[in-house]
Amino acid sequence: MNRHPVAVALAPGHGPGIELEHIRVLAQSHAYRSDEPQVVRLRWAKLSLKANERLPGGGSRNAARKNSQNFALRTWVIEHLGTGTDRDWDPEALAADTLAALTLDPGQARALSANWHDLPTVLSQ
Repeated sequence: MNRHPVAVALAPGHGPGIELEHIRVLAQSHAYRSDEPQVVRLRWAKLSLKANERLPGGGSRNAARKNSQNFALRTWVIEHLGTGTDRDWDPEALAADTLAALTLDPGQARALSANWHDLPTVLSQ
């Protein structure tokens, strides 16, 4: 039997938190399903955020990955399902959370961005 590569990678025994990552990905995919009612999609999106929040691991790289997943899903929900009374789906809260996650002060950001024109880009085909 051929197994999907993601299913193999997410199988038990492939590291701590892999079950949570599987839940996060599965819940996010259900949130994207247009055949589900909006309220159901929002619950799936919330589950994905909660699983992402609880993934183990420290360090700036892991925090950046978690923030990236969180902000991307929240942005998608706001754009496709609309805003609501939940803070996670509030554009102003998303903007505040994004700014709070930035760890560079303005001087560091300016220094790192001085040569942004010279950075390689990936062109989609």
